[in-house]
Amino acid sequence: MIEASVVQDILTRMKEIIHQELNFFSTEGIIIASTDPSRIGQVNHEGAQFVLEKNQPIVIEFDNQYQGAKQGINLPVDIDNQIVGVIGITGKKEEVSQFGQIIKEMTKILILNNAAKELVYNRRNSHKNILDYIQNDDSPNDNFSVEMLYGINLSSKEYTAIVGLPSDNVTEQYFDDISNVYLDLELLLGDGKTIFEVRGNMILALLQDKHPQAISKITQRIAQIIEKKYRMTLLFGVGTSGRGKEELKQSIRQAKTALSWNKTFYQKRELFFTDMEYGLILHNVADINKNYFLDKIFAQLSQKEIDEMIPLLDTYESCNGSIKQCAESLFIHKNTVQYKLNKITEKTGHDPRKLSDFFVLKLASILYKIQK
Repeated sequence: MIEASVVQDILTRMKEIIHQELNFFSTEGIIIASTDPSRIGQVNHEGAQFVLEKNQPIVIEFDNQYQGAKQGINLPVDIDNQIVGVIGITGKKEEVSQFGQIIKEMTKILILNNAAKELVYNRRNSHKNILDYIQNDDSPNDNFSVEMLYGINLSSKEYTAIVGLPSDNVTEQYFDDISNVYLDLELLLGDGKTIFEVRGNMILALLQDKHPQAISKITQRIAQIIEKKYRMTLLFGVGTSGRGKEELKQSIRQAKTALSWNKTFYQKRELFFTDMEYGLILHNVADINKNYFLDKIFAQLSQKEIDEMIPLLDTYESCNGSIKQCAESLFIHKNTVQYKLNKITEKTGHDPRKLSDFFVLKLASILYKIQK
């Protein structure tokens, strides 16, 4: 059944174009929407009943030619060969006949468009509720309730979580209208298998039965859509695949961890949780232990010295310990590199040129970046 409020909005918009009064009749022949408020609710309209019974338009030459009818034209509105109502245009035959077929088709298009939007809206809400259910520690571990409500069985297929955020760390709202972002992604992810939502600047999706190459293609496509329309770069984290509420909750957590690690250390389109290397261990180190370790290693360094030391260590590592290559990369003299490495040794008690000491300094720099 078509909602009266939806049709009322359609009629109001069309009246602004043709400047004629319009009515919409339900399949029971009742006027459920009209640009003439006094006619809403009218039940005795023989013209509309004729159209419903014969499934053909009718021209009414004068008022009350048919009981309850005013001069004008009435046409059936059918969708998929089924009549969903009657559209009536009030006015002289020579004035309104030219609009009849156009108004009928416009009404059908607008009704279908509204139905599509409602379908997307309902799917968006169901996806949000499913994802909230998965991540909520307080909800009962009962997938049957989700299956009953939303027609999905979280245990029947494997899903992999992906989480995307802007590459920078600003907190402003990038997506001024989340509904539009959702519609943009619906064409890509609305396959009936993917569960996804847009919340704030975050895109979260559970991809069904996707191998790593397919996941990479999806993150690439999402990134292209968002970058083209919103002028922003997205980075993604990808969790491991799983079934059921608890495994999917873990996959989402892993995806968020991988995303955080990606933003801090890699800045590439997506990072799989299983590819985090150091991060697989270090992301779970308790804050109190991180602080003890950092206080011990960096005790003699100022904030400025730490911020200068870490890029030097990163470059030194990327050059495989070559003083010459490190100097060339930093555009400084190799003696300056030696001087800086000596200062690090003096301040921390660990010489970056010794493998065991470099590992300690590398570990400290990673933990520092995580906290920062």
